[in-house]
Amino acid sequence: MYQGDEEVSASSTLVSAQSYNNAILNILDDVAEERSRLEATQTAILNILEDSGEEKLWFGNAQRAIINILEDASTGSEQVAKTQQAILNLFWMTLPMKNSD
Repeated sequence: MYQGDEEVSASSTLVSAQSYNNAILNILDDVAEERSRLEATQTAILNILEDSGEEKLWFGNAQRAIINILEDASTGSEQVAKTQQAILNLFWMTLPMKNSD
């Protein structure tokens, strides 16, 4: 191995190889840590999506319940109006009729 015009000694070559090996091991360690963080992030995202799905289902059920209440109220209002009309009809039928004579 040459550095410039000088020949590098055998001990420098060993130090270089050891430094290279250490650098590779550090890179592999960093990659393993990054992979672990990515897996944790992926798990968190999956949990959020699962929770979101459950909330969407809950809101859908709540929306259907509100629609049912509104439909029942509408039907109830129609029934009240019919009952009021029937009572008025009975009332008018029971009133004495005036003679025009």
